[in-house]
Amino acid sequence: MKYQETVTILGVSGVARPPGRADSVDVVRAPLGERPAGVIVQRGEVIADVVALHRKARTVTLQGPMRTLTVQVAKGVEGFDKLKKGHKVYVRSTTAPSSFSTNREC
Repeated sequence: MKYQETVTILGVSGVARPPGRADSVDVVRAPLGERPAGVIVQRGEVIADVVALHRKARTVTLQGPMRTLTVQVAKGVEGFDKLKKGHKVYVRSTTAPSSFSTNREC
């Protein structure tokens, strides 16, 4: 089974706390008759430090309390041009099987 991880940077300014992390695990049901009948979706929220930026490649490297992660930033994302090395950002990540939508009601 393949998994997909989505990373969302939710806020840049006003984040002053040191890197921290909160995790949750949800069981999401599929509509009646679909397979798999449900999956486990892992969500994590963290305050991370911006340790590197590559504007032409549109990547940002984030260092949290457990790992360092480089993510691709989509074109048209507001605020990427204002992001700087040393900023603290609030990040949410979601991991689920790639064939299953995480936008369903629990």
